Amino acid sequence: MGRVENIEEQGAVQVPPPPPKRPVGPFLIYYKKQLELMKSNGIVDKISTTVKKEIREKWMNLDEDSKLEYKKEARENSEKYANLSHNIPRKTRKVSLYTRCAPNRVHLMVSNLNERQRFVIREMGFGSMLDLRSIQLNRDFCKWLVEHLDHNSCALDICGGGYQYPLKM
Repeated sequence: MGRVENIEEQGAVQVPPPPPKRPVGPFLIYYKKQLELMKSNGIVDKISTTVKKEIREKWMNLDEDSKLEYKKEARENSEKYANLSHNIPRKTRKVSLYTRCAPNRVHLMVSNLNERQRFVIREMGFGSMLDLRSIQLNRDFCKWLVEHLDHNSCALDICGGGYQYPLKM
């Protein structure tokens, strides 16, 4: 097997286009336009803190009617971005399930309990834990259960329908 020198020429890798940048607010639109104006008029060569402060002071002293133009542009940019963001494929959230207690360890612990300890566990309502055998759990199934279980409404979401499970008190 030979080595592929240029993967892009072979068509093996397709790099997705970068997502659009988030729109800036009205102040940043004003700021950028003021910088461009200052540079084109030869007033400023470098952007210093005094220049930044001067632009910020101008913005603060600007009346609301003048700011309205920049707010309108920011709103339009935001609406365009919102329309574009619906077309961007989102990464699915990977759910990890970590457990520190394996079922076979529970079985080992239960098998070492004396009768008084077993009686107390039954009285607390956890008697079914005493019947656990050394089993192996499917982690993918456990992840699915965690993702589809709504503990607030006591429902298991199966194909869009919620199965209510009874609460035993």
